[in-house]
Amino acid sequence: MKHTTTATYILSAILMAFCTLLLGTKAHAQAPDGINYQAVIRNFSGTLVANSTIAIRIQIKQTSASGTIVFQERHSVTTSPLGVVNLVIGQGTLLGGNFSTINWATGPYFVSLGVSFTNGTNYLDYGSQQLMSVPYALYAKNSGNQLNQWRYGTTVPAAALGTLGDFYLNMTDGNVYYKTNPTTWLLTGNITGPAGAAGATGATGAQGIQGVAGPSGAAGTNGAQGIQGAPGVPGPQGIQGLTGPIGLTGAQGIAGTNGTNGAVGATGPAGAQGIQGATGLLTSGAVAGNTTYWNGSQWVVNNSNIFNNGAEVGIGTVSPNTSAKLDVESTTQGFLPPRMTTTQRNAIASPAAGLTIYNTTVNCLQWWNGTIWYDGCGNNTPSATLTTLNCVGATITGTLTNGTAASGVSTAISYTGGNAGSYGAQSISSAGVVGLTATLASGTLANGAGSLTYTITGTPTTSGTASFAITVGGQSCSFTVSVAAAQPQYPAGTVHCAGATTVVDVTNPTTGKIWMDRNLGATQVATSSTDVASYGDLYQWGRRADGHQCRTSPTTATLSSIDQPAHGNFILAPSAPYDWRSPQNANLWQGVNGLNNPCPSGYRLPTETELNNERLSWSQNNNVGAFASPLKWTLAGYRDSSDGSLSNVGTGGYCWSSTVSGTYSRTLDFHSSDANVTDNYRARGFTVRCLKD
Repeated sequence: MKHTTTATYILSAILMAFCTLLLGTKAHAQAPDGINYQAVIRNFSGTLVANSTIAIRIQIKQTSASGTIVFQERHSVTTSPLGVVNLVIGQGTLLGGNFSTINWATGPYFVSLGVSFTNGTNYLDYGSQQLMSVPYALYAKNSGNQLNQWRYGTTVPAAALGTLGDFYLNMTDGNVYYKTNPTTWLLTGNITGPAGAAGATGATGAQGIQGVAGPSGAAGTNGAQGIQGAPGVPGPQGIQGLTGPIGLTGAQGIAGTNGTNGAVGATGPAGAQGIQGATGLLTSGAVAGNTTYWNGSQWVVNNSNIFNNGAEVGIGTVSPNTSAKLDVESTTQGFLPPRMTTTQRNAIASPAAGLTIYNTTVNCLQWWNGTIWYDGCGNNTPSATLTTLNCVGATITGTLTNGTAASGVSTAISYTGGNAGSYGAQSISSAGVVGLTATLASGTLANGAGSLTYTITGTPTTSGTASFAITVGGQSCSFTVSVAAAQPQYPAGTVHCAGATTVVDVTNPTTGKIWMDRNLGATQVATSSTDVASYGDLYQWGRRADGHQCRTSPTTATLSSIDQPAHGNFILAPSAPYDWRSPQNANLWQGVNGLNNPCPSGYRLPTETELNNERLSWSQNNNVGAFASPLKWTLAGYRDSSDGSLSNVGTGGYCWSSTVSGTYSRTLDFHSSDANVTDNYRARGFTVRCLKD
């Protein structure tokens, strides 16, 4: 298992070194009481880790590297000044099984190593190695024969070389072989250590002999224009040229100022009488007050249907009553005023007192008396008046979102002191956030307290606050409604394990970065570091949200050869390079446009540096500091790449970055003891926290 601290520890184990078996007091055919083991601890740059106390877990597995654990123990050891640790397998603190009862004849057996660099119990798995026959054991099995021999060379050992039980070291590539029968060498391991640091640059060699001149190169391009030379000496005056043609006339000059007016001349003689004009279309009338009308073929001037004497107008009479401006007389026809419904009547803006209509809703003649529409049919509703109009206590139903048409949104405004009067319809445009309209249907007030309901329609153009100024019954106020920002959209095809994760921003004032306030898949902001509802989903590095991240998704042992598997199974990868994709692809989660970026639009996975800066801002470098930070990190655990099981839930937190490191990717890890940014297998399932781009 590749899993390191900030310094990135690497175990450099010389497995061939644990070849000495300790025998007990029993006969040679019995199992050994212990196996000497020695290892060298180095950090990522190759520097020895000296004088440090660490814990090593030893497991003996039967049949294969992933076989049944028949024995396991723990050793707490301290590295020497040279980074060396020594221990005896079989003599540590027992964790399970019995070393003395192992039946070595039913092998093969494998030794599996785990290391805790904090001397704790959170072991980092460094894989398994098959246990081969070793010198004392072989001697015990073939008593009296020569002890096993080490042989050396620079190529693969020849079949005829050595005898059964010999070891062979290839000095060229570090491979170690064991002779299992007279003609077969079995490759058992490799002892090549990490590459050493680069040596210093050697001194510069002496100047070499001048080589033969090469052929002439191709002609270069022309150089830039040279600087202008100084002017030459003026030449002698040339001969006078011929006179040229006359030029075009110039533009009109500016007019001069006007002179003073001359004296008025004498009146001229009267002109001659003009020619008589043509006869007009209208002839003179015979009776004063008659009004002309067109009968379809000519103008009729002597008609008394409309009579106008200059003071009164009569229809059907040539003697309008002097007390009336308009006098209509008929014994065969009536007077027909405008006809309309109550709603149409109420829409008349500022009616004048005396304005008359026929109300088709109540079938009655009505007139505006300056206060109400009055009639003789008993429908005399007063105009609405109120004592108070309470916009501050408005009750809003529904929500508004930027860019989304309002639907089912309304606001109820309470009032007091209603007089049971009628009010007209209103349509009020929004201020602040524009694009919305509040509509009030015409109606009648309650006698006392009541409420008015305004329906909100339209599409808001921004997020923020929309306000509406209203006036009803002589009272005015403004009510407001909030418009939420449009929620970012998740990538097409996203599978949500428990509904889409709500996008709410939180800012770390120390780093200045804006994050989502919860892990992807979490249903709420964390209330504690072990708040299950805030754990969220567990993603394999580089995969989209196809359902594999759900904590109970099924598993498959088939690796994917494409970037987007056609299923939502958690892909197991129990062997190197421990990646769900084969071959690996390190370019899947980088930036907002990353191919498989699972974050909503405008958000992305953080880099290793951005995650580490968050860690550095914590009050404590552990899970307590993680939860106390503005991002409220939780101990969500992880999903194992070998069998898909959940591990460290409630005790460890792990969060992916977009940064890769060789065949691994970088994560932020935190526990009760410490926190660091480290390497991890890409096939493991860790949480994702999205950063606003």
